[in-house]
Amino acid sequence: TAEAATNLMHNLEQIRLAQANAELKRFQLLRRLDSIKTRRNFELGESALSSLNGIRAYFHHCSDMIDGVTPKLARLQDKQAQSREKHDAQQAPWEIKQRSLTNAISEVGAKAASIGVIANAVSQGQLDDMDEDFISSQPTSLEEIESIVRFWELPQQLNIHSLYQRKLTPGVIVEGWLYKKSTNRLALNSWTRRWFILDRTGVYYLKGSGQNEGKGGNNSKNNVSKDWMERVKVCDILLCTVREIN
Repeated sequence: TAEAATNLMHNLEQIRLAQANAELKRFQLLRRLDSIKTRRNFELGESALSSLNGIRAYFHHCSDMIDGVTPKLARLQDKQAQSREKHDAQQAPWEIKQRSLTNAISEVGAKAASIGVIANAVSQGQLDDMDEDFISSQPTSLEEIESIVRFWELPQQLNIHSLYQRKLTPGVIVEGWLYKKSTNRLALNSWTRRWFILDRTGVYYLKGSGQNEGKGGNNSKNNVSKDWMERVKVCDILLCTVREIN
């Protein structure tokens, strides 16, 4: 029936809105963690700078001490200005991504509110202001409703707006998760996920007890775990160019 269809569309829109809001919270958490990481040295420098300014003010009568502190204070001020500029530059991409994600969520919220008004009117029998053709044209199957609502497209849309681009590892051409078939015939799971690396010397994968805590995981010590994990070479590669024969 039209009432059931509109109620289902409204419920799906509410689910999409909840997913979008959850993605926004995840994005804000990731941004907060990155900001804490970049602000650590910045805040330490601010504390040291404040302490030195206090020392200079306290010992302003002692010219010898001031002459010794002033050059260090000037160098620290220059370094602090560079740290502040670096931190501000790192925040700009986050701001752009968050605005884009917020706009996408606003569109989902507006669509959910519109469907909610229609579903409420249908459930309360307030159909006088609606065209009968509009009521009869409403889909009744779950597949049609999901297609109209674009229910399964939401994760991809949110990923486009909130995708975090991390810095590449120096010397690495491509790296990421791949599945490797185990050589152990008694293994319960013959395919295991490994972090593979492609550089100019060959193809490698990381092996160790912390494999699942590698660079693609959520562990805050990703860089540390990568250092002690063993790099196993899979094969050599040959990078060459192809020239057309005349």
